[in-house]
Amino acid sequence: MQLRIRSDPPDAAVFSVDGSEQYCPSAAEPFQFSRARLKVGKTTLSQAAFLLRKKGYRDANFSIPSEQVLYAPGNQLDWPQGESVVTLTPLAGRYPMWLLGALPVVAGGLWMRFRRRHKPLEPLLEDRTPATGPSVPWELQPGYRVGKYQVQQRLGEGVSAVVYRVVDDDQPELPLALKLLKPAESRDGKSDGRFRREMTALARLRHANIPFLFDFGEHQGLFYLVMEFLPGQNLRQRMLERPLSMAEASDVTVQLANALAAAHKQGVLHRDVKPENVVWGEDGRLKLTDFGLARSHDSSTLTVEGTLLGTPSYMAPELVAGGTSSPASDQYSLCCLAYELFCGRPPFQGESPLAIAVQHIHSPVPDPVDLPSEVRRCLLVGLAKEPEQRFAGVDSLAQNWPKVG
Repeated sequence: MQLRIRSDPPDAAVFSVDGSEQYCPSAAEPFQFSRARLKVGKTTLSQAAFLLRKKGYRDANFSIPSEQVLYAPGNQLDWPQGESVVTLTPLAGRYPMWLLGALPVVAGGLWMRFRRRHKPLEPLLEDRTPATGPSVPWELQPGYRVGKYQVQQRLGEGVSAVVYRVVDDDQPELPLALKLLKPAESRDGKSDGRFRREMTALARLRHANIPFLFDFGEHQGLFYLVMEFLPGQNLRQRMLERPLSMAEASDVTVQLANALAAAHKQGVLHRDVKPENVVWGEDGRLKLTDFGLARSHDSSTLTVEGTLLGTPSYMAPELVAGGTSSPASDQYSLCCLAYELFCGRPPFQGESPLAIAVQHIHSPVPDPVDLPSEVRRCLLVGLAKEPEQRFAGVDSLAQNWPKVG
């Protein structure tokens, strides 16, 4: 069918909801949209979701009820109907550009007055090594200090954080990793309070499969964590090198279940169990990293109307439906990962994150009939659609997991 989107500005590009596919370079022109995209197996999606994107504007998500697409007269549809348009918000906001340009000058003057009256807590910005990258709070150069930690090396960057190797003034011989979290798209007192409570609990937790958390705090409005330095590769990298044997897959599953069980007893949820968050320590044991650090702007997550749902391939059905994270949802994610270890792929796959997410709700788990019967049973129980039908806890999953190999 032929679809035309009325937008303001009118020449915004039309993409799939996850931004992975461009349907049309300008919404001012009609484009072909296949009704087959509304089907996920035997299930018909309730809405067709899209994203509008234009340089200088914030992305805008919108959706069209499936009935409008399926029964559009003459195979043509203009959306929104009536006089409405899909509006993109300029990045500059509603304020005149001259005012935006004056703000840094005013802020700089206030800062200079503050500096004369107060002793700074950290080295002045002009004392830093000149940055070669963008001037943003999470871009730190070697020699810069965050509290009592001195940056030695930039280890890597993800969509939600930048990781640095640092040393502590009190223990200069001990290498540490400092993870500086980028600002979330929406941050409020409730989410800040949850973060502080969970990190306080995690700092008290001592478990062989969880990285030792030394410290956490705030730097220039951004949260940071200081934890043990893990130079090993992550589980995804290991899986790309070679498939794990059944004995190895079983060992990984039990170690991660024990880590989650210990965290859950402290009231800490993980929220994003996936191979990228599993790292080998120097002692050969697995470490489950990034507890409670899921962020809505993570490109590997599915976001619908600003609501974080999780990483699609490992996402519990209740989260897709808009529910809250729980120990049962962590258990489901772990079993998705275990399924991938044993079967070579996650339980659900699709052309887009949305297609994968819908399968978690509506599609039965492909039965891993080739696996040992007890492994198969544990996976299917842990992947039950309803949380109450899963194991009572991940500690129960670990206890019931059979020895393989």
